[in-house]
Parts: sequence; C-alpha cells; structure tokens
Amino acid sequence: MVTKKTSAESSETEAKPAVSAEPAPKKPISPLWWIFGTLLSVVVLIFILGAVKHAMYAYSDDARFEKQGGHMMDRRDMRESMRDSYREKSSTTLVSGVVTVIDGNTLTVAGSGTTKQVKTTDTTEYYGAAQQVKVNDSVRIIGTTEGEAFTATRVMISRQ
Repeated sequence: MVTKKTSAESSETEAKPAVSAEPAPKKPISPLWWIFGTLLSVVVLIFILGAVKHAMYAYSDDARFEKQGGHMMDRRDMRESMRDSYREKSSTTLVSGVVTVIDGNTLTVAGSGTTKQVKTTDTTEYYGAAQQVKVNDSVRIIGTTEGEAFTATRVMISRQ
C-alpha cells in the first residue's frame, strides 16, 4: 500500500530551518557602559582607600591618646616638654642619673661620674613611670640653681 503525504505533512518537513554552525554575531558594548563601569570602579576604589585610612588612624597612637582625653603623654612629649622648659629659663639646670639616696625632700642623683643633691618642693612636677621617686630610679631633673643649691621643678622618672 502506498500512502500519500498530505500537504500539511509536507509543509512541516520543509519549514524546518537548517542548523548553522556559526554563532550569531555579538553586539559591541555601548560606550556608556564603559563610562559607567569606570566611574563605578573609581567610586569603589575611593571607598576602599577611605576605609584603609580610617583603619590606620583608628589603631594609631594619636587615636588612642584622643580616646583617653588627650591627657596621656608619651616619652617623646615628655622629652620635648622638658627641653622646652629648659630653654625657657636661663638659670635652668638639667641633672640626669640614678637616684641613690632619698632623705626627706632631698634626692641624691649619681650620673656622669658626679653626684648632685636635688631638693624637691610641693610644686615639683613628676612625669613618667610613677608619681613618687624611689631609689634606683633613672631620672632626668630640670630645676633652678641658686649658688650650690639645686631645686627641682620637673622630674621625669624611668623605672627599669
């Protein structure tokens, strides 16, 4: 038996397109997308740099001092303060060494091959490891000299 194809069946087989091995050509990216992408990259980079700068400041010594009210002095500040005080007064003397004897308000400081008697008063300012000087503390003392008497105005203490 011979079957005859109907016109609907034959049109279905003829309507199928041939499969192409080449992909469809891509559209070029619009210049506006390039500009948008570049601007977005710059904004992200600025944000990252700002975050890094903030993090570096947050963990720096300056931030720690500000968090504590700015009242804390580090060694550099103490040295500068003592140096400035020394320059202010022409009769100012600097003594440095190790405390060997404490007798009331008088300290005996040995350093640079000599010993010096230093008197302290109620107005003497103390900086450093403690507010009270002990034997064997390293000190730098700024004060005034009148004759042979040396009176301390500032004492920087360093404990070891």
